[in-house]
Amino acid sequence: MIDAQVKSSIAAAFNSESASWLSLQHGTRIVGGTLLMADPDAPAQLVPGPCILMEYRNRGLGTFLLSSALHHLRDAGMNRAFARTREGSLAARFLYPKFGGQASLVEPLLAA
Repeated sequence: MIDAQVKSSIAAAFNSESASWLSLQHGTRIVGGTLLMADPDAPAQLVPGPCILMEYRNRGLGTFLLSSALHHLRDAGMNRAFARTREGSLAARFLYPKFGGQASLVEPLLAA
């Protein structure tokens, strides 16, 4: 369910004027990134949220990237941001709570 919503949000963001991208680079290699929507009406502003390559995790890079993303959104006039992630994921348990993130249930997608 979440995968379909994230893919849909990414596709919509690529067609939006309010989309921004942040990336982390180590030498010439991109090791992390996130896609941001500075649109308060978007279902999520952090699409898909901070993504860090496995070998670069546990170094504080996800925290740094999320902090930078939230600053970017605040500078764009946003006072609240939403992200979607799997329940029980590392981001949901450890990363988002560092910044006051709170979990809420998402309605399941219904097949037509």
